[in-house]
Amino acid sequence: MHTTLHFTSVGIALLDVLMLWGCWAVDKHLRLEAWEKN
Repeated sequence: MHTTLHFTSVGIALLDVLMLWGCWAVDKHLRLEAWEKN
C-alpha cells in the first residue's frame, strides 16, 4: 500500500511536469510563429 501511494505521488509529479513542459512548448511555438509572421 505504501509503495503504491509513493508511485502515485511520483506519477502525479511527472504529470505536472509534463503539463508544464507542454504549456511552455506550445507557448514557445506560438511565439515563434507570431514572430515569423511579422
